[in-house]
Amino acid sequence: MRQGDLLLKDYDTRANFQGVAFPSYFNFRGLAEILYVNFSNTTFDESVRFDGATFGVGARFEGSTFTGSVSFDGAVFRDLARFANATFVYPASFRNVSFQGRSLFFNVIFEKGASFFSTSFHRSAYFLGGTFGIDTSFDSVTFSDIASFDRATFGDLVDFKSAIFYNYASFADVTFQGYADFSTGGEKDSKRGFQRTNFSKATFAGECSFNNRSFVSDANFNGTVFHDLVEFHGSTFHPGMSFHQTKFLKTKGVNDDATEALERSYRTLKLEMEKLRARNEEADFFALEMECRRQRGTVPWLERFAATAYKRLSDYGRAVDLPLIWLLILAYAAHYLYLGVAFITCNPGPGARLAFTLEQMFRPFYVWAKSPPGTGNCMAENDQPFIQSLASLQSLATLTLLALFLLALRRRFKMD
Repeated sequence: MRQGDLLLKDYDTRANFQGVAFPSYFNFRGLAEILYVNFSNTTFDESVRFDGATFGVGARFEGSTFTGSVSFDGAVFRDLARFANATFVYPASFRNVSFQGRSLFFNVIFEKGASFFSTSFHRSAYFLGGTFGIDTSFDSVTFSDIASFDRATFGDLVDFKSAIFYNYASFADVTFQGYADFSTGGEKDSKRGFQRTNFSKATFAGECSFNNRSFVSDANFNGTVFHDLVEFHGSTFHPGMSFHQTKFLKTKGVNDDATEALERSYRTLKLEMEKLRARNEEADFFALEMECRRQRGTVPWLERFAATAYKRLSDYGRAVDLPLIWLLILAYAAHYLYLGVAFITCNPGPGARLAFTLEQMFRPFYVWAKSPPGTGNCMAENDQPFIQSLASLQSLATLTLLALFLLALRRRFKMD
């Protein structure tokens, strides 16, 4: 095999290099589309470039070894792309690569994607800006150094199950259009954990799973958007775990079972935040858990009513200002309600009505006490059950709102 540039147009539409050893640098850059190419079990002893190459029906690199740097920048795989059990000894670059074809999962072909099953990256692996088809497998892949997928787009299924990240993994601004699996299947050994991880501003349009993962170092989910179920069951979190401005948009499934699964997922996150004493995040996940439970049809109506009131009046205990706003609205509404009642019974002046309204806030249930004659407020002087009942309701609502305010305040500044 000659050294330097290799033009595959010299070959038939099917090029077979299986088991060939490339001892020196070869450049497949700008390869015109070829129907099928087989590099299975091939050894590339030095650098090799496939920049801008276009692969037609199939491209096989299974079991190949790249002992030098390799670049597939801008390459297009129109159909089957298989890198299972390949080894990349030096940095591998797949920037802006496009996988449009099928993938191989355990010798079964699925439409549209790429397979890196059990592939080993000994140095950095860059997939920045890449486009992956419907099914993509990174199952059991080993990333020994940096693994960067920033700004990549994955189709309906991507599988990172049991993938090993020894150093830094970045999925910033990545779009997952379907199901994303980052779980480990229950392995507890430390190598199955995430080291430094960045999912900032990523978008998960479908369900995703991080079950049984250990986040052994900082993990950044700031600004990430989850549109569907996200599971962290069995995972352990590092104190550097961050969910700042993360959005969890789904609180109701297609049925009660799906909604209950959402409730359990947020409960798991709440418990992990409780372990880290991350009170604000704990409150956020508690609110999501409550919202899911509120929308389940099997929950008793009285509990749903109480949960709805809790949500509207204090945002599940997260809003300090909301109870005070409702308190002002209550006082304003009560003042004008007393005005309407006063025209029927008696007609005290505006100052007397305002004083009567404020009295129910600062002296709850005092309306039931006997007021001395000549106070100038006929509503307070006379025993009028209707007015006394309205005033009692105002006092009760005021105490409830004050209690919610104090609970929210305590939650916000609680330290233990």
